[in-house]
Amino acid sequence: MKQLNIWKTSFYTMLAIAAGAFTACVDDDVDKQAPTLELSEEAVAFTGTATEDATVTVRSNRQWTVAYEDEETQKEWMYFKVSGNEVSEGIYNGDGTVKITVGESAQPHMGRLIFTLSNSYGELYRKYLTVTQGNYVPPTVGAVGKLVEYILGNSDLSGAVGSDKAMPLQYSESTIEAVILANDAAGNNNRKLYVGDNNGLERSAIVLYGADFAMANDPVTKYPAGRKVTLNLENAKYYAFNNVRQLTDVVVTVGDEEVELVVPSLSVEKFNTGDYQAQYVKLNNMTPAQSFVGKPWTATESQSVTLNDASGKTLTVYMNKAQFATGFADMYVADKTGTIYGVAETYRENAQLIPTKKTDIAALSTDQGGGYGSRPDAGRRDLL
Repeated sequence: MKQLNIWKTSFYTMLAIAAGAFTACVDDDVDKQAPTLELSEEAVAFTGTATEDATVTVRSNRQWTVAYEDEETQKEWMYFKVSGNEVSEGIYNGDGTVKITVGESAQPHMGRLIFTLSNSYGELYRKYLTVTQGNYVPPTVGAVGKLVEYILGNSDLSGAVGSDKAMPLQYSESTIEAVILANDAAGNNNRKLYVGDNNGLERSAIVLYGADFAMANDPVTKYPAGRKVTLNLENAKYYAFNNVRQLTDVVVTVGDEEVELVVPSLSVEKFNTGDYQAQYVKLNNMTPAQSFVGKPWTATESQSVTLNDASGKTLTVYMNKAQFATGFADMYVADKTGTIYGVAETYRENAQLIPTKKTDIAALSTDQGGGYGSRPDAGRRDLL
């Protein structure tokens, strides 16, 4: 009995110490309030005719940060400065202001600043401030986006899984207009052509599959990226392969008009949602995992190369066998941080990036290898 009393006394003493330590770390008044993060504006618009600035007020009772959604491109035309109680580098506590400045420009721009409210356990939620300059017109859903909506909303097509179960598309439009976003320029894309609305929106592109789109048939010349095309869908068939939406038996008529490609700049988090399937995209500030540094991008077997962003989130990059992806010969994974480009696809439940040409991986490559290795990807696409 005496031992039990001693144990009870020690237990309650520890509880009292723990309670005291907890309350000492939390401001009682703030802790009783719901976390708040309010912006005085949801959007700021500039004319672009002169150097201009605007100030947005931030109201918060917790710590918060603000960052560019796409620092690499947005810093070319927009700059922001924060005033407030900076408790550590880039982290502010309580109310503050953000001054946004843009220079004169004849080119319309659109970008977003991301405001993040966090506590000791991590991010609580975000708010976005949209910044536009000049006569910026938000993109609208185009012909390919409407086609993708039709496919996703058609329950009959949901059973078309695998090429042996391809089904007639039976779309209401016999022909639609599109833009070539990427082709099989380096042999990494397994006889695919990627077409879309070229507006940067989610679900606005689709894969066309066929022998004529392969590297051996010179797709760079026959189906150049950036060229407007007409798609004849009268005999088109649809099926999903490893969750990749694709069409076969589409007649592609390439026009003479060439446009500048709109290349969405995505975070790893947004890329991994799979919403940008079949689009040509880029991801900034990516670093190859050390286990791949010095090894060839393409090896004896197909492989998945892992990259990480600054926060450690993982991006998977698919590379075909070296015998097929000859456009990446003598390119080795470098110990660098930079931008990588490619088309967004999925392999079953996982999103992955597929580079289409040498320049897509140039920022993360070297011509000096430090060894040879590969990591098979479970026969990812060898049957295609």
